Amino acid sequence: SSILSNKEKERDAEIMDEKIIKGPTTSEDERKEVVALQESLGNYNAVGGGGPPVSSPGDLARSLLEGRGAAIAPLAQIPRVLIDEGAAKYVLIQASHPRSDGVWHLVRSSIQSEYHKDVAKPLLASLMENGWQDINVLGGGRINYSSEERKIQVYGFSYGFGKADHSVTCEVIRQEEAFKDFDISWSDEGY
Repeated sequence: SSILSNKEKERDAEIMDEKIIKGPTTSEDERKEVVALQESLGNYNAVGGGGPPVSSPGDLARSLLEGRGAAIAPLAQIPRVLIDEGAAKYVLIQASHPRSDGVWHLVRSSIQSEYHKDVAKPLLASLMENGWQDINVLGGGRINYSSEERKIQVYGFSYGFGKADHSVTCEVIRQEEAFKDFDISWSDEGY
């Protein structure tokens, strides 16, 4: 029968819960690194983003902040959007620049990154090195970008960071001159 019994529905819900918690493409080590990364950001933000490297599990903050002490980079040196061609994992990051009013949203995707944390780490390191403040990974998902079709689709979620607000991601991308004439859409479907 195509109608599921309550017992079958409960079993399916447990399987989905297990997949959401553990995820078929994420590992225990990756989840631990995401927690450590989020703790590092919390510690960094707690000292106003301008202090020396702070410790966290695995000393992740120190490794992210190597080379710290450079002058604050001009806003134009950190692009709001850098996305790879094809279907790739992405993150949406929010941060404040000391020489600018308001909050910036930044989008990064990487076809070569195995995990969302691997997409986030280079940008987080750059933001910290350059004195940005109130840095937060708002979530992730996937971006399917086709320059040939002039189309960008944003969807899915990150097991480590949760689902980004894809409507915000699309707005950030639309603001970029390079994508003005693209068909940009989002969906909560898929992984």
